[in-house]
Amino acid sequence: MTFIELFGHTPITKILDFLGDYPRFWYTAMEIRDNTMAEHVRNPASILDSMVTTELLKKENEKYKINIDNPIIAAVLKWDFEEAKKVADKLTEEEASTKAKIKIVDDYLEQKKSNKNG
Repeated sequence: MTFIELFGHTPITKILDFLGDYPRFWYTAMEIRDNTMAEHVRNPASILDSMVTTELLKKENEKYKINIDNPIIAAVLKWDFEEAKKVADKLTEEEASTKAKIKIVDDYLEQKKSNKNG
């Protein structure tokens, strides 16, 4: 939800958010409308074409994708990737810590079981 978090909850930020998750894929206007929960938008192509005019999106064969050549788009996507990496790294550290704790408990229980049988 990068664009929404940074720029607010609008049809344009919803579109950028969705397309930013899949920057290499091309989508029709209706696919974008359906995936951004903007069903109330009667003519999504008009919004999308205005985003092409401002170089937020690229258009080819009636399909659209986010314009990663736009420096603002590129900066936001880079920031989003770095934030996601921080979260993933933290989760990996927490998982490693949890596994270490489980091993300590398992070792303790195994030792206790050995002492009981021995």
